[in-house]
Amino acid sequence: AALEMQGYEFDTLVKNVSWWQNVPEIEGALTGVQALRELERVEVVFVTALYVGFPGWLYERARRLQMGFGAKDTEIVITGNKSLVEGDVFVDDKAEAVRSWQAAHPKGRGLLFDALNNQEVTDLPRVKGWDALLPLLTQWHQEGLAQAVQE
Repeated sequence: AALEMQGYEFDTLVKNVSWWQNVPEIEGALTGVQALRELERVEVVFVTALYVGFPGWLYERARRLQMGFGAKDTEIVITGNKSLVEGDVFVDDKAEAVRSWQAAHPKGRGLLFDALNNQEVTDLPRVKGWDALLPLLTQWHQEGLAQAVQE
């Protein structure tokens, strides 16, 4: 995938603490997360995969989310099965995670976040970056609030 194309193996990168400190954020992610947090009745939860190949993974991943996004401990879920996490919307760059979550939450909306590792996937709704994701989530949020008021 992308990391391998840059001449690095995933296992080597994630075991390097300095990589975690310098990994670039996805363009628009910080602004997008901040905007979502400002919406009424919205809870942002960071769901990330468990990786047992590096004992420091949990600490480094959580610290990166805390430093990069101001995530609180209660907003971070690290799991080997992301479909266990409840929600209205699930966004991930791994097609299998989106499919699994969508199957477990048929009333929810699963979206594939466009990335180099998922270009061959054609069976899932895809968003190409935060510039596309944030307006869509904001629209769905407004529609949901309108529906709640009517009920």
